[in-house]
Amino acid sequence: MNMLQIAPSAAAARSAPVSLALIGMGRQGARHLLRADRMREEVNLNLAAIVDPDPRCAEQAARLGIPFFEDVDALPPHIDAAIVATPTRTHLDVGRRLLERGIDLLIEKPVASGLAQTQALVQLAEQRQCIFQVGYLERYHRSFRASKPDFSSPASVVSHRTTRGTDIGAVEELVLELMIHDLDMLATWLDCAPATFAWTRIERAPHCVSAELEIQFSAGHRARLIAQSGAHEVIRHTQVTAGSHVWDFDWGSSGASSLQSDEYGIDPISAQLRAFVNAVRTRTHPSVNGHAALKAMQLAERAIRALPARA
Repeated sequence: MNMLQIAPSAAAARSAPVSLALIGMGRQGARHLLRADRMREEVNLNLAAIVDPDPRCAEQAARLGIPFFEDVDALPPHIDAAIVATPTRTHLDVGRRLLERGIDLLIEKPVASGLAQTQALVQLAEQRQCIFQVGYLERYHRSFRASKPDFSSPASVVSHRTTRGTDIGAVEELVLELMIHDLDMLATWLDCAPATFAWTRIERAPHCVSAELEIQFSAGHRARLIAQSGAHEVIRHTQVTAGSHVWDFDWGSSGASSLQSDEYGIDPISAQLRAFVNAVRTRTHPSVNGHAALKAMQLAERAIRALPARA
């Protein structure tokens, strides 16, 4: 077991409530809050704070009996861990302030706006001996946990992701907000370096951006990633083909009604939270940690550098 630190009262610490702060009450933050509220007793969780600059969120916090703050600097001293679901551009600043206080983090993807910022947060988490888990949700889907494609021979990976949201206005954002999930999958599945990145299609329209990226890997694997914002329907699907074998992964979306539960009735967001609380209690590195985030962000940076000059 990879222990971050060993406390003399380890047994007591593992049974004590984990005091959790939820930072950011946008769409994804609200989903985290819903699961955390439902799982309070199951995982012995103390919902100690909700943080959002919008004072209207105070009403929701009051209904749930959770203290509300407009800034992370106002958090009380007894916070053990936090879920950061603020806009990506704020992750570096918010993450730094929490890690400096020794607060363990589950931070939404992408970890930050670029590789250098991601490295800074990962390094700070290591220096402060903080748990650092990243919100690559597909890792907790039952289909991902149930099967792993065979990459012993050259394989083809095709992944298609769309969102109805229209706040993605550039291809770079498409990479960091949508394709980053697929890049994390590729970094997890393939033990080989990417050789080439090529953009085969980039299209823009009012409130819509779509693109296709092809990646060739040194071992002969190929990946084609298709992503679109402002779509009419949400698609999250990956297919892996190797020889005569085909693996299909339907990721659904992160909406409450579409998340697939496993045989125990646990949906991916709940499974992710359970893994985070366990890592906080046992002081062990989660599988979806800062180093996993660095691998995905390294691929993202190469994809962005490969964009045509006028993209």
